[in-house]
Amino acid sequence: MKIVMFGNYALYFIPRLVAFSEFLKSKGSTLDILEESQKNLLYENLPKVENTKLNIYHLWDSPPDLSYEKKIFYMLDKLNPDILITGFISFPYGAIGLKWAKHRHKGIIEYDDQRYNTFSRNKISIWVKSRIIRNVDAFICPAPAWDETLLKYGFKKNEIFYGLDTSDNDFWGKKVENTDFQMLPKTYFMTVGRQTTMKNLPFFLSAYKEYLNKGGKIPLVMVGNGPDHEKLLKIAGNDNRITFLDFQTRENLRQLFVRMKALILPSTKVETWGMVVNECMASGHIVAISNECGSSTTLVKDKLNGFHFNPYSERDIINALFNIEKLSDSEYFNMRQKSLEIIKDWGIDRFVSEVYSACNYAYNNRKKVNNLIDKLLIYLWKGRYNITAATK
Repeated sequence: MKIVMFGNYALYFIPRLVAFSEFLKSKGSTLDILEESQKNLLYENLPKVENTKLNIYHLWDSPPDLSYEKKIFYMLDKLNPDILITGFISFPYGAIGLKWAKHRHKGIIEYDDQRYNTFSRNKISIWVKSRIIRNVDAFICPAPAWDETLLKYGFKKNEIFYGLDTSDNDFWGKKVENTDFQMLPKTYFMTVGRQTTMKNLPFFLSAYKEYLNKGGKIPLVMVGNGPDHEKLLKIAGNDNRITFLDFQTRENLRQLFVRMKALILPSTKVETWGMVVNECMASGHIVAISNECGSSTTLVKDKLNGFHFNPYSERDIINALFNIEKLSDSEYFNMRQKSLEIIKDWGIDRFVSEVYSACNYAYNNRKKVNNLIDKLLIYLWKGRYNITAATK
């Protein structure tokens, strides 16, 4: 079985792709990666030792005079997979990938971690997408919490597979002997990520300042950068209990986890998962998380390995911070152990197993588009998702 994954893949996807590729080789199958955009090159962030383990191709390797759709058809015809795995039909490459698969009678799997209410949609858009997406053979989502969304889109339960957002638990769980961040406080709360609107960091930082005013004692480290950075600096003022660090390598981030008291993720519902939660838990730490964030119900169990809060409630956030500060040593230890216990089920092995099962299912259950309306919609639909507008 020959499989192509087509899309744009962030750095945290690399261990999953390498593991899946190696697993497929053991089964006599192959994996090719087709990158859609030159703005997010996977191999630029790929260690050389892992680069040789992946077959990476580019959409821009196609003849330059072709249209976007014809470039996709050209490259997929050239690679000729039995199974195409690509993003949701909201993305142009997901929409055209589906069209290619149906024209070529190939298996098609799509993946996404949006839920039904992540973005507002009108009834016409919902109807169109439902008619199109029901022709996808299998779907990979993060966890069973996404069943409601996919069932509304017309999928059957046996067409849904989990484990999209899993982490390299072995890496994050590795013991750190030394740290390069001795200048930081002996313990601290920490936020990690691109400082954009969906992260809700200015509101959180204002709540954190009020926590300090009420006698809170734990300092804060904010890791990352982005459009809201200057706003955050202004809110922080010159408070020496608040430290800003730029983006960090995953090796550095693992060091920063060592003395961290808890990860804080105050994002809105546009944060459809939050991979840093996996990474934090795999290192044996607890999380205070917005109840809108995608991973909150699957990974963070309130008062067991962290705390939930309303991201728009200053009181909720302050209470969560004080709840963590007031934990006894034994309570804190038990919560950290619970994180390790929960995250064991969400490692790379789960991604590999579930995606391989989805491939087998799609290969043996390729849907024919018999409905004329569906055929017309698949032909006309080009995708229109604007990721910049959604996350800025």
